[in-house]
Amino acid sequence: TMVDEEGNVEVDDDGEPVVVNLEKAPTYYRITGGKNIYDNHRYSCVGCPVLLCKKNNKCGYIENPKIDLTGFIDKTRYVPYKIDLPRIMKDNKMKSVDNGPFLKNYEQYQQPNDEFLLNTSIDTDQCNNFPSTLQPVDSEQVGVVTRDRVKKTTPPIFGITTNHQTNQQETLIFDPYFTFIDNTARNPASDGGGQRYLTSENKILCANAPRTFMNEDHCFLSRDANACAIDGDDTTVGADGTVVCGTIGEVANDYTKGVINSFDVKTTESGDDLREVSWSSSFMEQKSNVWTYLALTAPDQLRQRVAWALYQIMPVGLPENKETVTEVWMAYYDIYVRNAFGNYRDILKEASYNYKMSLWVTFFESYSIQYHIDRRGQKVFPDENYAREQMQLFTIGLTLLNDDGSEIKEDSGNSIPTYTNDDVMSYAKVWTGFTLQNPRGNIEQRGDSGSADPMRIDRKTHDQFPKTSVQGGFIGDGYPLCSDLPEKDHLRQGATYRLLGSRSNPELQHDRKEWMTNDAIKRLQLNPDSPLFPHLCAPRNGACTFPAKVTLPSHLIYSPAAQSSNDEYNVDTIRSIHVTDNIYYEFVRRPCVNLHFFPNAQKLMTLNVNYDRIIHNVMCGDPRLYIAGENCTPEGWETKEKQSTRNCVYNGERVRYATAVERCEAIGRVQGNPWRAEGKNNPCTDIWAHHWSALTCRHQVKIAYETGFVARVDYPEVDWAGLRDVTSALKNSTVNYIKVTWDGDKALLPTKERDCKRLSSCYHMPDGCVCDVTVAESPILSQAAGITRDTALQSLPIGAFPPSLFDAGTYTALGPCSTDITNFHTRNPGNTCDNLDGDTILQLTDQYGRERFLKNTLSRVTIDAIPTLSFRTPVHFVDHVDGALRDVHYEIDAAIDSLFYHPSHAPFMAVRMIQRLGISNPSPGFVKRVVTAYKTGTYGSLGSGTYGDLKALVAAIILDRESRAVTLDADPSHGHIREPLVKIISFLRSMNVDLKAPLSVPLLDGQDLITRLGQMPFGVLTVDSFFVPDFVPSGPLGAAGLVAPEAEMLDGALLTNLINGIISTTKFGLSSCHGGFVRRDWGATCPTVEGTPTEDAVALLGYTPPSSATADEVLDELALLLTAGRLSDANREIIKIEFEKYYSGGDKAKAIRVAQQLMVVGPEMHSTSVTQLTGTVRNLEGYKTPPRGPYQAVVYFMMEGGADSYNMLVPKSDCGGKDMFKEYRQVRGAVALSSNQLLEIDARTSGQVCKKFGLHSSLPLIKELYDSKEALFFANVGVLPKAITRYTPNWGKYVKIKLFAHRQMRTETYKSDPESKQSGSGQGGRILDVLSRQGFHTSSNAVHSKEFAKGSKRDNNPVWNLSTELPDVIDQYSTVGEEGTMVNLIKRLNSEGGSKNSLFSETWSAKVAQSLYEYDESFKLAEKIKYGEINMDDYPNDKGINLAFKSVAQYMQTRLDRKVDREVYVVKQPGHDFHNNGEGLEKKFTEANAALGNFITYLKKEDLWKHTVIVMGSEFGRTMPSNSKGGTDHGWGGNYFIVGGDVRGGKIMGTYPDDLTDQSELWLSAGRIIPTMPWDAIWNGIANWMGVLGDDNLNFAVPNRANFDKCDLFTDKDLFKTGKMHHSTCSFADADGDGVKDDDDECPETRYWLPGVIDDKGCITLDPTAAPTTAAPTTLAPSFLPGAEEVRSVIGPRSTVSYINTLNQNDPNKNRVCDWTTDYITMDKDGRKVPAFEVTSEEGDSIVKGMRIYTNKLSSARDPTKYILEGAVTGSDTWTLISEGDLDIPDKRNGGGREIESDFSAGDSRFTFGEVTFDNDSVYDKYRIHFPSTRRNVKYVMVAEVELPGYYIRDVTARPTKSPTSAPTAFPTRSPVSATLAPTKSPTSAPTKSPTSSPTEQPTSSPTKPPTNAPTNTPT
Repeated sequence: TMVDEEGNVEVDDDGEPVVVNLEKAPTYYRITGGKNIYDNHRYSCVGCPVLLCKKNNKCGYIENPKIDLTGFIDKTRYVPYKIDLPRIMKDNKMKSVDNGPFLKNYEQYQQPNDEFLLNTSIDTDQCNNFPSTLQPVDSEQVGVVTRDRVKKTTPPIFGITTNHQTNQQETLIFDPYFTFIDNTARNPASDGGGQRYLTSENKILCANAPRTFMNEDHCFLSRDANACAIDGDDTTVGADGTVVCGTIGEVANDYTKGVINSFDVKTTESGDDLREVSWSSSFMEQKSNVWTYLALTAPDQLRQRVAWALYQIMPVGLPENKETVTEVWMAYYDIYVRNAFGNYRDILKEASYNYKMSLWVTFFESYSIQYHIDRRGQKVFPDENYAREQMQLFTIGLTLLNDDGSEIKEDSGNSIPTYTNDDVMSYAKVWTGFTLQNPRGNIEQRGDSGSADPMRIDRKTHDQFPKTSVQGGFIGDGYPLCSDLPEKDHLRQGATYRLLGSRSNPELQHDRKEWMTNDAIKRLQLNPDSPLFPHLCAPRNGACTFPAKVTLPSHLIYSPAAQSSNDEYNVDTIRSIHVTDNIYYEFVRRPCVNLHFFPNAQKLMTLNVNYDRIIHNVMCGDPRLYIAGENCTPEGWETKEKQSTRNCVYNGERVRYATAVERCEAIGRVQGNPWRAEGKNNPCTDIWAHHWSALTCRHQVKIAYETGFVARVDYPEVDWAGLRDVTSALKNSTVNYIKVTWDGDKALLPTKERDCKRLSSCYHMPDGCVCDVTVAESPILSQAAGITRDTALQSLPIGAFPPSLFDAGTYTALGPCSTDITNFHTRNPGNTCDNLDGDTILQLTDQYGRERFLKNTLSRVTIDAIPTLSFRTPVHFVDHVDGALRDVHYEIDAAIDSLFYHPSHAPFMAVRMIQRLGISNPSPGFVKRVVTAYKTGTYGSLGSGTYGDLKALVAAIILDRESRAVTLDADPSHGHIREPLVKIISFLRSMNVDLKAPLSVPLLDGQDLITRLGQMPFGVLTVDSFFVPDFVPSGPLGAAGLVAPEAEMLDGALLTNLINGIISTTKFGLSSCHGGFVRRDWGATCPTVEGTPTEDAVALLGYTPPSSATADEVLDELALLLTAGRLSDANREIIKIEFEKYYSGGDKAKAIRVAQQLMVVGPEMHSTSVTQLTGTVRNLEGYKTPPRGPYQAVVYFMMEGGADSYNMLVPKSDCGGKDMFKEYRQVRGAVALSSNQLLEIDARTSGQVCKKFGLHSSLPLIKELYDSKEALFFANVGVLPKAITRYTPNWGKYVKIKLFAHRQMRTETYKSDPESKQSGSGQGGRILDVLSRQGFHTSSNAVHSKEFAKGSKRDNNPVWNLSTELPDVIDQYSTVGEEGTMVNLIKRLNSEGGSKNSLFSETWSAKVAQSLYEYDESFKLAEKIKYGEINMDDYPNDKGINLAFKSVAQYMQTRLDRKVDREVYVVKQPGHDFHNNGEGLEKKFTEANAALGNFITYLKKEDLWKHTVIVMGSEFGRTMPSNSKGGTDHGWGGNYFIVGGDVRGGKIMGTYPDDLTDQSELWLSAGRIIPTMPWDAIWNGIANWMGVLGDDNLNFAVPNRANFDKCDLFTDKDLFKTGKMHHSTCSFADADGDGVKDDDDECPETRYWLPGVIDDKGCITLDPTAAPTTAAPTTLAPSFLPGAEEVRSVIGPRSTVSYINTLNQNDPNKNRVCDWTTDYITMDKDGRKVPAFEVTSEEGDSIVKGMRIYTNKLSSARDPTKYILEGAVTGSDTWTLISEGDLDIPDKRNGGGREIESDFSAGDSRFTFGEVTFDNDSVYDKYRIHFPSTRRNVKYVMVAEVELPGYYIRDVTARPTKSPTSAPTAFPTRSPVSATLAPTKSPTSAPTKSPTSSPTEQPTSSPTKPPTNAPTNTPT
C-alpha cells in the first residue's frame, strides 16, 4: 500500500488505497531506494521506506520487503549460495542502492562474473574464497547448506541492475553476513558450536571455549550428539559427555540491523577477494568507534568514565592503530568496564592473562632459562618487560609510600625503592610460558590477531624455581607446605573436583595423551555407594547432573566397609576419577608450597626398560609428598640387579614414600632401587614418570661467586652403572640461582675459586662453589607473650592449613594468648601459651581482612663448611617432578597477590585514580581517606567490604570534601586540566549530540586522533599511557612544584586542533570540514556558510534552550553545561557582548553557536578551578635586534625506547690477541650480528680494545661521516651520578636514579642532572639559559619531547613546538566575524591571570597564547615556502622521523627572520624497545640513516653543516645477552655518536668494554653494562662549543660535572675542530671562563663573551673597534613573568610544621596552626627561649609582609599579645629577625571547623582576627614565631590560625640582605589593630608595556620592555 511522506495512505480516483503489485513493480514503477527518509545516512533495511514512482512521476512509499528469488533457487533440498550475475546483468555491474557517503560503492571492488550471496551459516573463510565463474554453480556442490539453514530473518542489502534479456531493472541481495551464536560464560552453547562445525564441513571451527578462571563455574556437561571440543589440533564431536564453556560477552550478532547499522568483521586483507562492506580502514577504527559510541550513549556513564581511568593506568596500545580486528580489543577494554566497581585484583589477573597485554609488554611466549638450556644449550633470560611495568606502572610504583601518598624516606632522606632489578628478574620468571589458546570458532580470530580468550600456559616453558618477592622472602610465603597436607586431603572439607566429561585425562596435571584412547589404562573407579559419589553425581530426578565444579562441604565419613571397598579411600591422592556413564572428574589439590631444600631426601628416578642400567632424570624427592610411584623389587636387590614391578591402583598414581613401601610389602616385595622396570606386561608402567628409589639423596648448594645467590644441586647415590644422571635443572652446572638473605657474616662466603678450595666439603665450578649443606626445621616462637599480629606476620613465613581440615582432636585451641592473635592451635597436648613448638599454628586476621594461619616453624639451610652461615629455605609452588599446571596457576595468583597486597599499592592506586578522576595534586589527607576506603572496601554504605574494592575507592574520591567543596575551587593549586577526549565527549553529551551516522561509521577518526589531539582510544604509544602522572609543566605550576599530567598535551597543534575541532562541530556538525574531528571525507562538499550542517556530518549538536529563555538564562545554562558554572565574570561579559549581537536580533541559533564556541576556548572549560583574568592580552613577540654571534645549533636525536647500541658499534678484529667478535657473538646470542652485517671502521687512533670495529650495516651514512672525520662515537655512555663498578661498595647509594625504567631514565637522559641540582630543567635548556644571560639570542625548539629543551625556573625561557604539518586554519567561515576575529577573541578570553588565578587555568591560557604564536609562525613559514623564499622542493617528504627532521630544516631557514644565534632542537624516533624482536633494529637504523642523510644534505646546502651538531642518544642501552623472546631487555650503558661539519671525528671516545661476559666488572644482573662515561663528559664539550665557558656557568649547565674529575670531561677542542678550550685547562679552576687560573685572576667576574681582549690577569680590554654594548634586546615573551605572586599566606595546609611547642611533637593536629580553618591549636608559652612553632613555606621562597592571628573559640585569656617573627633559608641554621612587636586581638571568638577565605590584602571579614604589617624585602623559606606573652599571662597560647600574607618568589636573585639579629631587648609600644597591608606593587604577569592597540584588536608587533626584575635578555 502506497503512503505519502507523512504516512498518509495514497488513494486512487475512487478513494481506494493504491495497492502495488511488487511482481510488476519494475515494469510500472521506478524503485529509487530503500533508505530511511528521515535520515540521509541510514541505509536500506527490511521495513525501511522504499520510494516508488509511477511513470507520471507520482511517487509514494512502501515498506521495504524481502525479495522473492524464485527462479534463482533450485527446487531441490539444496540452496545455491551463489547467484550468477552475468545471467541477468547487462553491463556486468551492479549498482548499489546504498550509495551514500559512508559506504563503499560496490563498483569499486566488484569483478565481472562475480556472484552475490544469499545469507547462510558459513564462516569468514568461505566468504573470502568463493571463485568467480562464468557458469551457474551446481546446486549439489559440496558445502552448500540446506535450505532450512538459510537465515530467513536476515535483512538484505539491495542492489539494482538491468536485466540484459528484459532490459528491466531488477533488485538483488548482497549479504556478506555470517552469524555468531550465543556462547556466553553463563550460558554456553549446548553443542559447543558442533552443529555449525559439521554443516560447514569443518570450516567453521568448534565454538567451545577453553575452560579458564573466568568461566569455569558455569561450564556444563552436554550430551548433545553434535557437541564438540578442541584438544590441541584435534576436534572431537559427539563424545558421550562433553564439557562446554562460553566466554563473557560472546553473544550472537544481531543481523536484523543489516550490514551498515552494525559493526563488521574483517574477513580478508587484500586482493581480488576483498568483499567487506566497510572500508578497509574502518576496521582499524572500529574499536575506537565502539568506545566513542558507548562514551556518548551508554547509560552507565560513571562506569564508563572509571573504565577509561583504569585503562590509562594499565593501558594496552597499538602504535599507528593498524590492526583490523575488533573483538579482541573489546574483550580487553571490557575488563575495565566489567570491573569498574569490582575489585582491582580481578583486573590485574584478567589483564595478565590477556593476549593483547602479553604482546604490548612482550611476555607472550617468554620462556624459562632452563627451557633454553635444555633445548638450545644457551642461558637466555626471560623477558623482563611485564614484570617491570606491572610493578612500576600498574601496582606499586617506584618508591615506598605512606598511606597519605608521601614517600617513606631513609634516615639519610633518600626515598626507598619498592623493587630492585633482582625482583624484576624474579617476576619475569613468573610470566613465562604464556601462549595462545587453540583456535576456535564463533569469535573474530585471524592469523596473529590473537584471541579474546584468556591465554593458556605451557608448563614446559614456565619457570619452576623459587622466586623472590618484592615484600621480602619468596613468592609463596604465607602458604602452607604441601608436606603438611592431611592424609586423604581429597576427601576432606574444601576438596575441589573439576568436571572432565568423557575425557579421562586431567587438565591441570599431565598424563600421557594416548591414555585417553587406551582401554588398558587403569582409571580410578567410583562406586555408587561411595560417600563421594552423590557429590560428584549430584542426582536430580534419578539422574546425575554432574556439576562443573564440586567443593566438598564437609569431611566425608567412610565406614570400615566403605574404606575397604572404595579405592579412593586407599590412595594418597586422586588425579582423575570415573564416576559413572563414562564421566570423569579431576581432583584439584588446594594451593600449597614446597621447600626447595628438605631433610631426609630420597632418590627419585624414571623407569628404564632398556638394558643399559642407566637411570635418567634423577633428583631428590621429599618423602612426605605424593610425587612418585612405587618401585617394587624382590628382597636382596642391594646385591643383585633386579627388575621392578608396579602395584598401582590407577595409572599415573603418585604416592608418598611410606605408601610406596606399604604397596610393595602388600605384594611380597620391597621398595628397592632396580636397574630396569617391568615393561609392557604391567599396565602401571610409565617410563616417563618418576618413581621412588630406596637409595638416599642429599642436597648441595651452589653459591654464586659474584652475588652470593644460591642454586640447588642434587647429589643422589649412584645407579647400577655407577652414575648420578641428575636432571639438568639440578646438576652442578645449573644456573638457576635464587637470591637469599644470609644469616651470619657474608664476608665468609666464597667469592672466587681459591676461597672455595679452602673449604672442606665444597668444590669449585666456574660460576660458583658447590658445598654440602644441612637442612633443619625448628620452631620460631617459644612462647606467645608479646606476639602481635604484625610481629607474627613478619616472623612466620610459612603458612598452615586450618586446624579444622584435620581430624577432630588433632589440634587443641589454646586461645588468643596474645594481642591481635585470634587463636593458637597445638598438636601437642602438653603445650601451653608459654610453651610453643614447631607444629603450633597461629590464627589471625591480617591488615587486609584475610584470615591467616601461620606455622611456628622455620626451615634453614646451613653450609656445612661454614656452620655460622645459613639462609631460610626458599619455597616454590611448582615441584620439579610433575610441574603441574595447577601449581603454575597458584604461583601466578601468589605473584599478583604479592603486588596487590604490597603496602605501597593502596596509596599508589589512590593517587593515580584521584588524578585520573579530577585532582592532580591531592592533599595527603585526601589520599589517606581514599586509601582507607580502598583497604577496608567500604565508603559509607558503598563497597563490598573487601580490600581492593573499586566502588569504595571511586566513591571515596568523588564524594570526598576535597572533590566537592566549592571553596576549594578558589585554591589556585586545586583541580586539574581536563584531558582532550573527556572534554570532547563532555561537550558532545552536554550539547545533546544527535548521532546521524550508522554504527559502522567512525564518530571520531581514531587513526588520526593520536597525532591531532594526543589521545585516542586504544592508541597509547607507550606503556606510560598518554601522559605521565608526575609531569611538571613549565610556568606557574612548575614553579609551584605541582604536577599536571594532562598539561603534557597542551602544546602547539594539539591545542589548536582541539579548539578548532570543537568550533567546527558547532558550525558544521561532527565532520571532516574545516578542522573537524572526523578526518574521513565521505564525498560531500564542505559548506562555506557557517551554521550549515555538512551533508555527511556524522552527528549534529541538538542543544536548544526554551524559546522563552532570556539571553542571560541561555548563557547561564551553557556556562553550567560547558564550564560547570566556573565561567568568570570577565569572560562572561566578553561572550555576552558577542552573543547578544545575534540573540537580540532574532538569530538565536547563531547566538548559541557563538556562545558555545567562545565558552570552549577559554580556560574555564579546560581547567577545574576558579579563573581570575585581568583582561590584558598576552602579547608574545620576537627579537627585534640582530643577533650578536654566528649561528650554532644542537639537534638532539633521541632513539626512544632504549636503542640497542651494542649492535650499532661492535668490536670486530685486531683486538690484541683476544677474539672480541667471537665473545660478542657468544654473549649476545640471538641478537648478535654476523660479520657481513657490519661496516668496518678504523679505530687505530682511538685507544680502544680493538683497532677495527663494525658499524651496523643499516648506518652507511654514519660510516661515511666517520671516515671523513665528521662523526665521533662515544663508548659505553649513560646517566651516571658517579664513577662506579659492580664492586663499588654500596654503589646503589650513589645512584639514586630509577635505573632501567623507561620514563624515569628518559627524563634523566634529557636532564643529565641525576642529583637534581637544577630540578625540572633539561640539558639543552640550561645551555641556552647561560647563553641567554650572556646576550645571545636563543631559541629552544622541540618537534617532540620538551624535557631536553626546557630551561630552569629562574630563566623561564619558553620551548617552542615545531609541527610536522601545517595546522588547520582556525575558525574558517567564522560565526563571530571576519577572519582573525575569533583568534583575537581567544586571546582576550585567555588574557593574563590575576593574583588569584588558578594555576591550571593560567597554564592553559599561557599555552593557548604560545600555541597561537606558533600557529602564526607556521603560516608565515608556509608563506615563505609557497613563494619560494624557503626552498624545500628537493627535501623528500618521507613520513616518520624524516618529516621531523624536515620540520627542523624548515625552521632553521627562518633563523635570520627570528634573529637567533643559538638554538637547540629535539627530535625523537620512538619504537626502540625491542624485547621480542631484535630484528626491528635494522628497520629503525635504516629509517634514521635516510632521515639523517636528507637533513645533512640540507645543512650542507644551506651552509649550516659546520654550525650544527647532531647528538644521538637514548635513555639506556640494552642487556648484552638476548632474552627468551629473541630480543633484549633494559640495560644501562650504550654507545652513541655526534655528527657535524665541525666535529673532530674519526675516533671512538671513551672506553669500550674489553670484557662483554658476566665476568666483567661492569656486568650487572642479566647483562646490564655499567657506563664508564657519563653524559656530562660529552655535554661539557658541546656546551663549550655553544659558548658556555667557566666553571660557574658550566656547573649550572652541566650540574653533575662536579662529581667527576675535570680532566675526565671533554672540552670543545676535544670534540670540535674550531674548539678553543684546550684539554689542559682541566688542570686548574677557572670560575669565569676567561682562561686564567682563579688564584691568579684579578678580575674574577670577567664577561668573556663581551667584545674585547682578556689579558693574562683575567681582565677584559675593550676592543676599540667594537660597537658599544647596549642593553640586550627584548626577546620572545614567555607565558608569565618570573618574580613575585601575591598570596593570602606563605604558609598553609601543605606547609610542613617541623616543630610546635607542645608535649607531643607528633601531634597530628599541629598543622592546624596554618590549615586555613578556624580549628584551634594550643601551645606552651615559653617567652624567648622556645618558639611557638617552626614552619616551612608552602611554596618555598617567599617574602612576608604581615601577620594575622585568628581568635580561638574557647578563651581570650590565651590570646597572644606579643610576637617575634624570624626567617631562615633551608640548609642554614641562622635565623634572622623579620619583625617583633605587640598584638592587639579583639575579644570576639571564632567558631571552630570553618574554612577561612582571605586574600593578600584583607583577612576573612566573617571572622575575628588581629593583624600587623611591617616592611620586609628579604626572601626566606622557613619561619619561626614566638609568642612571649598572653592576655592574662596564662601558661598556654591558643590560636585558631596564623597567616603570613606576602609573596611567593619564582625568581630568587638575592637571599636575605639583613644580618641575623639577636632577640630584641624591648618590644615596640605600637599596637596596630587590623592594620591594612600596603605592599609595594607586585610584578604582574603582563609585559610592563601594554600593547599599543586595544585589547579587542590584534596586538601589534611592537616590542615590549623587559620586566624590571628579570635579566634584560630574558624573554619577555
